[in-house]
Amino acid sequence: MKKIFFCTLIVCMGTGLMASETTSTSDIQRSGLQNIDGKSLYIKRCALCHGKNAQKSPLKGVPALAGRNATILARITLAYREQDNRHGVAYSVNRVSQVMKEATSSLSNQQISAIATYISGL
Repeated sequence: MKKIFFCTLIVCMGTGLMASETTSTSDIQRSGLQNIDGKSLYIKRCALCHGKNAQKSPLKGVPALAGRNATILARITLAYREQDNRHGVAYSVNRVSQVMKEATSSLSNQQISAIATYISGL
């Protein structure tokens, strides 16, 4: 329980509560990634809960992400950011989804795509 609280606290401190525009997965796929460092973003925004190499989470119930398909990861991240099912993935509101909403609320589509691309290559 302390780990979940700590993770939530860090995420809340590290992200702003910016409004996000509605986007499609194809927008993310078309986004330019050349100037965005997915690895650095992952380490800053995701590693605390999903693990340094995305292979094993330090928290119970938080999935390992390494090697997953980048498009699917981006869709899941969008669903968390926007708190809905429009991106073709199952989504439900729970405590973890609230942490993910905070962690992703200020990420741009290009940043989400860069993180997903980085994770898929691990």
